[in-house]
Formats: sequence, structure tokens, C-alpha cells
Amino acid sequence: MYQLQQYQAALKMQEAALEIDRLDAQFLSDRAQNLLQLGEYYDALTVFNRVQAIEPSNLKLWQNKFLVLEALNRPQEAERVQREVNNNYIQLLQKQPRNKQHWLEQGDFFTAAGMNQKALESYNQAIELKRRRYFYQSAALASQVV
Repeated sequence: MYQLQQYQAALKMQEAALEIDRLDAQFLSDRAQNLLQLGEYYDALTVFNRVQAIEPSNLKLWQNKFLVLEALNRPQEAERVQREVNNNYIQLLQKQPRNKQHWLEQGDFFTAAGMNQKALESYNQAIELKRRRYFYQSAALASQVV
């Protein structure tokens, strides 16, 4: 339903799912995302906070919370969340600097935050990692042929 942009229908389905398990982080996160898409920012923030209590290290959740705070015109809180997300990506990429997916996700966050130059740098890093991987795979295949 979410991919079809039928957010109201998705909310009804999520309500039924949450009757079964009120602490399911995925259902709650999906619900908050739908509320965000519908412009119900206060409700979305409430649900994002619930999910954050269950999954505090979920960076996608932090990113969405940032978007809600921006929409609610709460710049100090949004800036704090933005710093937190950025610091988490720095730590994550220090541990896994060759993880193309993390670079892409960081780029997506920077794009959402309007930090286009930083987004471009992250995307370029992901592209470079993909090029290197392709080069090494090609070299390995060529050495097997010879």
C-alpha cells in the first residue's frame, strides 16, 4: 500500500497489525512513515519516538524524525537529530569504510537535509567503491582466463 501511495489504506492495515503486536518496530515505523506522507506530523513524531525507544540505533528512523521536526518548524531539535545522524554515519563508515550502501544512505540523508555538497561527496564515494569492485572482479576473471 505504501508503494502505491495509498497511505490511508495502509494506516488501516497497520492498525490491525498493531492490534496483534503493539511493539512491532517495523509496523510502527511504517505507520509513522505513512503519517509523515499524509502531513500528520505531530502523530508521526509521536510514533517515531515510540519506535526510537524500541530501536534506538535505526538510522533511517532518525532521518525520518529529522524530516518531521523540519516540517514542524522545530529547528533546534532538527539540528540536534541531524548532528546525531551525522555522527552515527561517521562512526559507521569508520568501521565499514568500504560499505557502498552506507555511503548511499548517508548521501540520501544529506540530500533530505539540503546538504547537497556533502550528499554529492557521499554518492561519489559509493560510485568509486563500485568502480573498484568492478575493476577487481574484472581482473580476477581475466586472471582465471589466462
